[in-house]
Formats: sequence, structure tokens, C-alpha cells
Amino acid sequence: MKKILILVVSIGLVFGLIGVGTQAYFSDVETSRGNTFTAGVWDNPGIESDTTPPVITLIGDETVNLTVGDSYKDQGATATDDVDGDITANIVVGGDVVDTNAVGTYIITYNVSDVAGNPATEVTRTVIVSEES
Repeated sequence: MKKILILVVSIGLVFGLIGVGTQAYFSDVETSRGNTFTAGVWDNPGIESDTTPPVITLIGDETVNLTVGDSYKDQGATATDDVDGDITANIVVGGDVVDTNAVGTYIITYNVSDVAGNPATEVTRTVIVSEES
């Protein structure tokens, strides 16, 4: 019986060390009359679940107006997370490819998620290419 309890205690310690948030504990206390087994849970205030999504911030204007033939280089965006910090390098840029030789409205999208998998609210930039007036 004691070997089984020691195994359970060992497993409990491992989960207690690597777990997050609410954690289980086990104890095996030897008394003069035999062994007693105690189990329970506690909330570790030092470790919390990450449920807050990151924030994407555009660099430059949300809407860019160009004339056919202008050059365009997207200024990009930054992303920060309350737990992971600067996650700008993880931003996925998608949407339209801006063709400055063709009149049109192009939408560029920016997306990112933090390590915990929380997705940011998608941010977009609109690039409008018009004929010369």
C-alpha cells in the first residue's frame, strides 16, 4: 500500500510542478497506527491561465490613397500580448496583393495569436489606387 501511495505522491508532485492554475496535492503521512492518505486541490495564485488576446496596432494609416503608378510598401503592424510581450514577428499578413498599376481597393489583413492560442482581433488596412485627377 505504501509503495502505491508513494507513486501517487510522486505523480502528484510532478503535476503540481508543471501544472497551471488549480493544482492537486497528495500526501502520505505515516503514523504509529499506519499510513493515512490525503488529497486535495489548491489554487496557485502565481500561475494563471492566459485568456487575454494580443493586440495588433497598425503602423501608419488605416486607409492609404495612391495614384496609379505610385510605389507602395506596406508599413506593417506591431503586436503585443500581456503575457508573451512583443509578438510582432508572429503576425501573419494576408489579404490582397496591392497592384499600384491597377485601379482598385485592396484590403491587407493582419492576424496573430499568443502562445496560449488566443487570437487577436483581425486588423485591416485599405489601400485605394485611383486614376490621376
